[in-house]
Amino acid sequence: MFYTRMKSKRRFWLKLGIGVSSIYMLCALFNKVYKDNVFKETLANKQINYFRFSTQPTILNNILRYSIAETETNYQVGFYSLLDKPNCFIDWKVSPKQRFLRANEHEDLKYLVAWFSNGYYNVESLNAS
Repeated sequence: MFYTRMKSKRRFWLKLGIGVSSIYMLCALFNKVYKDNVFKETLANKQINYFRFSTQPTILNNILRYSIAETETNYQVGFYSLLDKPNCFIDWKVSPKQRFLRANEHEDLKYLVAWFSNGYYNVESLNAS
């Protein structure tokens, strides 16, 4: 930005920026494919039958992934880092599906489900005593 268009330093920094960002993007793509396969293997080893699953990186991080699989009655959630020794998802949690409110019955919930959670959500009833 501070160099004129014809300066070779400007061209160097431009190429370096494009190169670094392209390498990062390729690494992120490789991690996505690799961790999807690890998650499928982990689900198979735990004998979990699922309808669908989703994996995504944690915030500002490409090394640690958060994954969720939807079964008939619950959600299976796990974390996996490239730095983990076992080649499987750990820190496993099971969350039962609770849908006291239906997305098609409430307009706000429909937008939240469609836009933010992609259908992976729980709504619990709080009974005040």
